[in-house]
Amino acid sequence: MRAAIQIADAAEAPEHPDKRRQFRLVKLLLASEPYLHPRLFSWLMASSWPLLADRDGLLPTWYGAIELRLDLREGAERQAFLHRYDPPLVRFTATWLRSGDIFVDVGANAGQLSAVGAHQVGAHGRVLMIEPNPALSARLERLARNNPLANMKLFDLALGLGVLVRALTLPGARARLDSMASSCITRTPIRWPDS
Repeated sequence: MRAAIQIADAAEAPEHPDKRRQFRLVKLLLASEPYLHPRLFSWLMASSWPLLADRDGLLPTWYGAIELRLDLREGAERQAFLHRYDPPLVRFTATWLRSGDIFVDVGANAGQLSAVGAHQVGAHGRVLMIEPNPALSARLERLARNNPLANMKLFDLALGLGVLVRALTLPGARARLDSMASSCITRTPIRWPDS
């Protein structure tokens, strides 16, 4: 297996002392998750999050030189923070992507897999992130803009088999269970590419 898979091993503490302290508190809180009732853990995360998060409400983790900012109140983002996000998929991505490749992440979410892909394809490759959720798209735009490899591009749209108009349902403030189902009530228009 390639050496680049080491990015999925373990998150390392930042160098700044205040950030290191913050990092240790977050790791301690996350380590308690398997031992607590899910509602108690959710309450603990929600009540302590303002004290733990940075000014933008997110915490950083790194994939190589790429800083990924995550909301640890969300399960998939907690796993990405600890570099435990979908290990088989991360291993597959790290094994098959080569420098100079083009990687397409459809439904990029917060950029967990895009960051792995950007690290793998390097400065000569490209990562195309496709995400219709406006809240996540804003975070992905910042990820692409701050990426030192300058190899990421965001397309804030949805993909399908044909050209049609659908509404994207956003079920709440943190909007992670987004849906393209036509029976949904709360809707946000999505931008479609020119045909």
